[in-house]
Amino acid sequence: MILGQLPILSKSYWQDKDFSKTTMDIPVGSGPYIIKEYQPNRSITYQRNPNYWAKDLNVNVGFYNFDEIKYDTYLDSTVMVEAFRSGLTDLHAENVAKRWHAEQSWPELREGRILAAEIPHHLPSGMQGFVFNLRNPLFQDIRVRQAISLLLDFDWVNKNLFFGLYHRTTSFFDNSDLKAPPLPDEAEMQLLKSHQSELPEGTLTRPIELSSSDMRQNLRKALDLLESAGWYVKDNVLQKEGVPFKFTLLLDAPSSTVWERVALPFVAQLKRLGIQAEIQKLDYLQYKTRVDAFDFDMIVTVWGASLTPGNEQKDYWGSAAADTNGSNNLTGLKNPVVDLLIDKIIQAKDRVALTTAVHALDRVLLHSYLVVPHWYSDRTRLLYNPDLQYPQKIPLQGMDLMTWWKK
Repeated sequence: MILGQLPILSKSYWQDKDFSKTTMDIPVGSGPYIIKEYQPNRSITYQRNPNYWAKDLNVNVGFYNFDEIKYDTYLDSTVMVEAFRSGLTDLHAENVAKRWHAEQSWPELREGRILAAEIPHHLPSGMQGFVFNLRNPLFQDIRVRQAISLLLDFDWVNKNLFFGLYHRTTSFFDNSDLKAPPLPDEAEMQLLKSHQSELPEGTLTRPIELSSSDMRQNLRKALDLLESAGWYVKDNVLQKEGVPFKFTLLLDAPSSTVWERVALPFVAQLKRLGIQAEIQKLDYLQYKTRVDAFDFDMIVTVWGASLTPGNEQKDYWGSAAADTNGSNNLTGLKNPVVDLLIDKIIQAKDRVALTTAVHALDRVLLHSYLVVPHWYSDRTRLLYNPDLQYPQKIPLQGMDLMTWWKK
């Protein structure tokens, strides 16, 4: 899979050039389109290559139907939407729930001058959420992490902020067959049973428990977990041996507007149990420096996922990556069973073995309560020019612009 993703580059073109230097010269490529025109920070235009070597292969029938494709660059998403609405672009993919909801009332949509579509897909959602840094002694007790995981009121957030457009994330590979089932099957049990003593309690016997719609019940469960970990409430402050439970949620300023809307009600729920959570916003460079050095209590992040997980899992969860500044093991997880499962994924000889190993990894990660899961969408939301058409049979990956055509 990795070899198949490597691009083919022209030796004769690159051999007398410095590959490490940025250039505005249009390079020689081997794909179905060639670059026709490029305006830095403004647009790039691709032209169909009549000499494309694979144009007559059966696997490419129905692909690459546009003679020319132009991508315009907008520095502001609101301006980008208005550019589409004004007819300057033909297609707009919308990933902001509030804006999608507002766009449904456009007169152009009612009159058929613009069309809207929600194209489903079955790609793994990955994991987005509030991330615990286990390097902080405050979060090293799994009962503390589980308690805090119960305090995100997803139903309220989804209804009041996102117009009910999202699903709660319950897996690191949600929306795919790689998502671990509620309980392990025989093959997965064989993989994990000999390591049961090294796994979080209940990993093999209980489905994962996230917050329900009953926040009063969630608060009671969370308080029971915290008390079992030695924390108690005194004068409305959660504390242990006189030390208050206090941490900072770090946000980068450019995206803080989005995350604050969710973080503020989450912080309010934490406060009900006496937890003092503070939101701190930093400019991007300060934020990146802190995160690369793992100098944070909690952040928001996204770990991507594909239908064929592999080496990237070492960077996400591998023990070696936990001590490597700048890695994606943001939680600081060091677990020999996880390391073993990652190796099983990388070395899997067939799809069945891969799926079993991914299920096992997913289960162990979920039961480790490394993150307060957010949400995902199982569809691509589009606004487009009625002259554009797409196949009615939707593939596994959902939308593929290269299979569209113009009337």
